[in-house]
Amino acid sequence: MGNVNIFEIFIYICAGLFALLHLIAALSQLKARPLAPQLLMAAGALGLGAAVYDSVNAGAYDWLLALLACGMICGAAIWNGRRSGELHLSHHITRIALALILVIDFVFV
Repeated sequence: MGNVNIFEIFIYICAGLFALLHLIAALSQLKARPLAPQLLMAAGALGLGAAVYDSVNAGAYDWLLALLACGMICGAAIWNGRRSGELHLSHHITRIALALILVIDFVFV
């Protein structure tokens, strides 16, 4: 673990919370009905956690892991919303914007 500044710590906390909240959402829905979108969202949340771990340990592929993980999370959420017939567009736009901000932050950390 190299020199970690306050901005990096903030990014790690935000990414960790984003991953944790989506993991909780996916696991709570898996209890009711195990479906592919929930599994994809859970995998994306774990992937984002792996990106944080890789970044903390000065890995070179943290941004790529974050990009793939956030894509999985956002894609699973849209898939789930379309399947259930309750697609809240503003909610998904907000999620995608936050995911893009996280990925861009991983590029510059």
